[in-house]
Amino acid sequence: MKSHLRLRMTCLSVALLTGGLGAAQEHRVPAAELLAWPSPQQDDAVTHYNLGYALSAKGDFDGAIVEYRKAIAQRPSYPEAHMNLGRALGAKRDLDGAIAEFRKAIAQQANYPEAHYNLGNAFGVKSDFDGAIAEFRKAIAERSNYPGAHLNLGRALGAKRDLDGAIAEFRTAIAQQANYPEAHYNLGNAFGVKGDFDGAIAEFRTAIAQRPDYPEAQAGLDRAIEGKGEPQPQP
Repeated sequence: MKSHLRLRMTCLSVALLTGGLGAAQEHRVPAAELLAWPSPQQDDAVTHYNLGYALSAKGDFDGAIVEYRKAIAQRPSYPEAHMNLGRALGAKRDLDGAIAEFRKAIAQQANYPEAHYNLGNAFGVKSDFDGAIAEFRKAIAERSNYPGAHLNLGRALGAKRDLDGAIAEFRTAIAQQANYPEAHYNLGNAFGVKGDFDGAIAEFRTAIAQRPDYPEAQAGLDRAIEGKGEPQPQP
């Protein structure tokens, strides 16, 4: 029955492939990173950056890429622009381009947990789970209270079949964020792979309680109940 409960890694890509803009539970960007206000003495780099962010928010990643590149052309040392350019490239499935931009952001700013987090996501999408694990751990070292990084670290550890490590990270993510159905869902998967169907059932039910419209969690719950041999509830 364990094969019915495989730890799923597909959602690892969500934060990256939405350009970091549609996954608030994964990554909350400090306001200072989102929009910067130009002064009369500044060049147009900030204006292009702000326009790039606005276009990304609308889902116009091609336009955003153009604007972020204009900002960087005018101010090459612009870590926020490099990181958000990486997100926009990731949304266009240019993972190598995204990785290059995240690395530039890290090189330009010594303490940048968001850039390590996004770089970890890019590595995870490419199935480089060792690289992902290293970057998520760097993000957490720079910002210990980072539930999204703990969640995705758990996913990457799960892909490496380090289930105990994955479970520990999912639990940390839950401890840091009160309402986190994705973390409960992934914890349920990890328990299921280990054959702990009672634990899996409890976590899937918590995920559904926090997000009633969660078909993946419902499917996981059904598999866990089947694995335990319990009768399914009648509609």
